[in-house]
Amino acid sequence: MWELSLFNTVKEIAMKKRVMVLAVSVSVVLSAGLTYGLTYSKYKREIEFGKKNADLLTAYEDIKNNFYKIVDDETLCEYMIKGVLDACDEEYCYFKTSNMMDENRVNGASSVSRSGFGVDKNRHDEIVVTSVEPDSRADEMGLKVNDVITMIDGETIAEKGGYYKAIRKLMGKDSTTMKLHIRRGTEELDIDFTRYNVISDSEKSFYSEIMEGDILYIHFLHFDQNSTISFEEALNENEFKSVILDLRNNHGGEVPYTAEIFDYFAEAGSKVTLKHERSGKEEIYSTSTDGNEIDCGVAVLVNEKTISSGEILAAFFKDTGRGTLIGEKTYGKGIFQVQNMLESMLTYTYTAGYLYVNDMPNYDEVGVYPDIEVIMDESKILTPDDIQLEKAIEILS
Repeated sequence: MWELSLFNTVKEIAMKKRVMVLAVSVSVVLSAGLTYGLTYSKYKREIEFGKKNADLLTAYEDIKNNFYKIVDDETLCEYMIKGVLDACDEEYCYFKTSNMMDENRVNGASSVSRSGFGVDKNRHDEIVVTSVEPDSRADEMGLKVNDVITMIDGETIAEKGGYYKAIRKLMGKDSTTMKLHIRRGTEELDIDFTRYNVISDSEKSFYSEIMEGDILYIHFLHFDQNSTISFEEALNENEFKSVILDLRNNHGGEVPYTAEIFDYFAEAGSKVTLKHERSGKEEIYSTSTDGNEIDCGVAVLVNEKTISSGEILAAFFKDTGRGTLIGEKTYGKGIFQVQNMLESMLTYTYTAGYLYVNDMPNYDEVGVYPDIEVIMDESKILTPDDIQLEKAIEILS
């Protein structure tokens, strides 16, 4: 009997061990599954992206591990983001690395752009002159396209910290001089380059004056908070009988300020609506009844370089009949962009939808037509030959 009892005892222990092993196994599986589930939930976006873009990851790893030079992760990431925006195939969709922003800032600086030249880097990270405007300061000083700037003020590009740091030295105050060492083919030469940085009235972001006949002339080159403040000061500090708003060559700016400016000329009811195509969201900026409306004649000057927010303000006047549009058909940009900032503090911009002024049809790729067409070369703006301005003065007189 004791043998049978021992057998049953051993069998019972074995069964308990099997149950214990099974329970432990189930616990491990459940724990692993839970961990995977939590991990997948946390990194679902990254995992799904990896599945959909296996080729991109393969190329990234191949370049990262096998390219003959070391490319840091930050640079690779920046250019992958740039590729996403390039795929939109639209000039208003873009991502700029910090180096690209530096280069744009230099080429757009008054001391460079008004001197009449532009630069880029070649495959050796040298500064190459990419453009020289005829009869400009750069032309007068002897710069030529494809000139390679190898030294600035006696220091090589490498000594100045590389291309992107060196090009900043091209900027400076008007009439200051920098010494450029140039390589032109097999020839080496030095140029004492005197910068030109004089801003004409037509190039100022905001310019105003009282013209004959008590006409307040106001020229906007773009719209931001400062231009709105300057506009209010011009209204408050001058006595006038009529207003000319010059929106020629206006390259846009922030949409809300266009409604704020038009608010001085119209009562409540006018609005610009930004319709986000994918989300269906709408942003509306409108005029209000605040008692500050100006009761006077208004002429608005426009041309083919009146774009974006400049067109919105022109459309306000066109649709309401509050002012007379004079000049040429505007550019025709009836879409708007959204700018987002990444954790790295870099930004990217893309087109989000169409905009509408009151009940006007969208004018994208169409433009806003003037009430009175006057064709004129933009180089004559604010010169004695400015026939568009002459027509505006005639209408208001």
